[in-house]
Amino acid sequence: METHSFSLVHLVEQLGLEGSERSIEMLVANIAPIPSNLELWEAPEWEASQAEKIKEWKTPLSPWNEAIDQLDLLLRA
Repeated sequence: METHSFSLVHLVEQLGLEGSERSIEMLVANIAPIPSNLELWEAPEWEASQAEKIKEWKTPLSPWNEAIDQLDLLLRA
């Protein structure tokens, strides 16, 4: 049986980015802060496919929801 991890690292990798700690720090430095009047997926730095995935995964029943929330917190700080 295959198991899946829905961590922040895996989320970033699913978005087509490198999931190393340093890469995530650079992602945050390049995007943050996202204005409070924008949804996470509305940040102009995302490619269309990335924004679409984030929006799709930001639902209460999505297994990615917690990792999306974590990313959202990092990008609003």
